[in-house]
Amino acid sequence: MELLKTGTEEKRPKAARHLARCYEHGFGVEKDFRKAWELYRSCADDKDISSAYYVGYLMKYGPEEIRDEERSKYYLEKPVLPATKTRSVPDVSCAGRANGSV
Repeated sequence: MELLKTGTEEKRPKAARHLARCYEHGFGVEKDFRKAWELYRSCADDKDISSAYYVGYLMKYGPEEIRDEERSKYYLEKPVLPATKTRSVPDVSCAGRANGSV
C-alpha cells in the first residue's frame, strides 16, 4: 500500500489508478468512493484512458454523491489514444538463454 501511495505522490498514473481501485473496493483501506473517484479523475485528466473509464463508470453507477449521468458520458466516450509504433521486445525466454543469445 505504501508503494502505491508513494507512486501516487510521484505522479505515476498506474500507481494512482491501482490505489484508486483499493479505495473503490476497500482493499487494504476503508472503502471511499469519493477518494477513488478523485484519484481516477486526476489520472484521467493526465490522459490515462483506463482511469477515464473508471471515472465515467463511477459517475454513472456509483454512489449518489458522485453520480452525474450526463458528465459520465464524457469519460465513458473519451476517445482512445492513437496507436503508436510497436516496439520490438528482446527474446528473454528460456530458449533464448539456452542458445546464449541473451
